Amino acid sequence: MSPRVLGAVVAIVVLGGGIIGYLMFRASGEAEARVSKVLRAVDAELNADEIDRDSLSDVLKDVERLQVESPSPALTRAEALIQLALGRTSAAWETISFAATSPEGSPEDRWAGARIAARLHAEGGESHVGSQAMSLCRESAQDSMAPEVLFLLWQVAYRTDSVEDWLDAYASMKADGEDSLEARTAERIGYFLAFHIADRIGIEGDAARLDELASDENAEPAVRLLCAFIRDNAEASKSVTEQELLKLDMQWGESPPELAVLLARAQLSKASAEDGRPDELHAAVEILKNVLEVFPTFVEARHLIAVAHYGLHEATLQKAHLRWLVENAPETDTRRASWHRQL
Repeated sequence: MSPRVLGAVVAIVVLGGGIIGYLMFRASGEAEARVSKVLRAVDAELNADEIDRDSLSDVLKDVERLQVESPSPALTRAEALIQLALGRTSAAWETISFAATSPEGSPEDRWAGARIAARLHAEGGESHVGSQAMSLCRESAQDSMAPEVLFLLWQVAYRTDSVEDWLDAYASMKADGEDSLEARTAERIGYFLAFHIADRIGIEGDAARLDELASDENAEPAVRLLCAFIRDNAEASKSVTEQELLKLDMQWGESPPELAVLLARAQLSKASAEDGRPDELHAAVEILKNVLEVFPTFVEARHLIAVAHYGLHEATLQKAHLRWLVENAPETDTRRASWHRQL
């Protein structure tokens, strides 16, 4: 081959490689731009004041299509969080579980996984899902001490009776120094939730007995710590008013189930007074029905709605909730015998 011909061949190869490289670079840039556009749409939909299911479903289709063309962790998280918002919690967990539990997973993957696992546990109540949610919440709290992360850890620890984690998350929120909605909520309702945990893990007795257990070196650490928390917060709890709880509820928009249950309890307390009215019982039932729609395994909500139905002489509804409690509440819950007797 003559030098002139060889030079022409080399030039064509080099030029062709340059064109291919340019086209690949441009295609990559266009793909990134499409991904960024879709992710912005996802954020807008998930942060809207109200979820538009049709619009969110359309965005999900865009995410799924792009995930095939240009797979990325950000698209995986977006897909899972949309599925969560649409109420497809099991599908959301299937989407995010590998990334969330992988050692190579990012803090964003773990946080998305923690939120989804927490919801899955609230819906189904399976202990292994609760353990997974706790693990991801702990890891997320190591990644970030943001109020929303600590608050979810606090909620899941309460729901799984993980006393030490619950107390640690509470202390971290208070120590943070920020006047966050999450910290204020935990501070105002924590004392009352502690009694729920005490009932579920089998702690019985009056204030004097709890004080005794708080100082008993032979008691289980969880029992001793929980009783000490109740003792140390008893005085401050007396200043908590229904109006404060209602103000917190308004600030949340979508109230945490733990706060909603205490608002329902306040309605029941008013209904039990001498001048109590049936509409207060109905108000409690409505609050608790809303809680059980998103958190059907919440023992306290089941217990209180059974009480409200009893007050309204709605025996069939009362017994349905009592039956659920007898069949599903923890074996250690000291109220089980009472629920069984009422059936």
